[in-house]
Amino acid sequence: MPPLARLIEEAEDALDRGDRVRALALADQLLSMAPGDPAVRKVRARILVGVDAGEEALEEARRAAELNPADAEAQMLVGVAAWRGGRLTLAQAAMERAIKLSG
Repeated sequence: MPPLARLIEEAEDALDRGDRVRALALADQLLSMAPGDPAVRKVRARILVGVDAGEEALEEARRAAELNPADAEAQMLVGVAAWRGGRLTLAQAAMERAIKLSG
């Protein structure tokens, strides 16, 4: 497994275990390694949403969606982050895009 993929898996595992500090540290490490990689942006958005990081989670989710507009999960992350931030119009639009993309 390539180092980037291994780190993504490790970050997701840390979040699943509830180790937020480790998940965030790994997400930041991933970002420094590959800032333009859509998978890195998506996993970082997922972690930020998971730790209720507010506006930062929304911005990261938006970056993930911009890098890969056809990714339903990235659109869903925008929707969840927007909903948690009280931006309901944006949340609804992103969720509708996610539904369309998911088929």
